[in-house]
Amino acid sequence: MKLGKLILLTAVFVMMLGGCQANTKDDVDNTETWEKQPFYGELRFLIVSEDTGAPITDATLQVSNLHIEKPQDEEGIRSGQDGRLVIHQIMRGITYRGKGPPRPTFTFSAPHYRTQTYSVEELVSGTSYDPYSSNDLPTTLFQYGANKEFELPVYEFTIHLAPGD
Repeated sequence: MKLGKLILLTAVFVMMLGGCQANTKDDVDNTETWEKQPFYGELRFLIVSEDTGAPITDATLQVSNLHIEKPQDEEGIRSGQDGRLVIHQIMRGITYRGKGPPRPTFTFSAPHYRTQTYSVEELVSGTSYDPYSSNDLPTTLFQYGANKEFELPVYEFTIHLAPGD
């Protein structure tokens, strides 16, 4: 009986020692975490020429590392004749493992203009926007699917593209 208790106590002691080990990089990378996403809502962009201020038709937007609801009938996100383009970001947060999700970027381009890429911080620079809070922003109704409609905050930006080669 004493031998059984000794073996049991030894096994418990070894398990306790194993649990007290310092976290390694691999342990930290496997931690599941939730983080708020920036710009929950409708994002409206006016794309204009830096030198003339004229709206740029057919400008494109490429968003990286942020889920954007795209119209199902369009190949890409393009500005209209008025230089305006609208996207919707309806994920409040993201679950990830490791050091954190990659930071979102917004890349604007148009024929005969230089491509310009903005981080979240660069987009809100010079505005009163907090990209993680929609307090005091105007709202709009957004139709999601056939039967879902909900209210989204609205962010508005003017993007100036410089003439290129």
